[in-house]
Amino acid sequence: VDIVENQQNGSFIRNNLKALMILILGFPFYIYGLINNFLAFEIPGLIAKKISQAIEYRGAIVMVSGMFTFLIFYTAQIILTWKFTHTQWFTIVYGISLPVTGLFCYWYFHTVNKMHTKWVLMMLFYKKSILISNLIFEHEQIIAEFDKAKKEYTQTVLGN
Repeated sequence: VDIVENQQNGSFIRNNLKALMILILGFPFYIYGLINNFLAFEIPGLIAKKISQAIEYRGAIVMVSGMFTFLIFYTAQIILTWKFTHTQWFTIVYGISLPVTGLFCYWYFHTVNKMHTKWVLMMLFYKKSILISNLIFEHEQIIAEFDKAKKEYTQTVLGN
């Protein structure tokens, strides 16, 4: 039993350290992706809300309008990078980084949300386990008091 618990604890600690490393190391790439892709990602959602009130159609509208907004924004960003730097290799690397960091940003955001939910649930479980252990302790104290009262009562009744 102890070996299984230690393996689970080691796995638990290892998983949380891995999650923490993902949070720390991925954050700069997330910020870079967020800055370069935010408007291109948000505008299709706004367009879909304006065009249709029916939720069923919003996904299709977001996809179609997203193809255009990403194409327009990426093209403008690449052209501006070329105009300001006049460096071919930098412009190419920047152009390649746009969709790559955009996808990473999307993945990172959802991964962080999953981690947050998992940690909140763990904290709730931890807090509830403390509450349960306190209830068990109080239960044992009440039983001890009842046993003490029972002994006193029987001594009083039998003593008379």
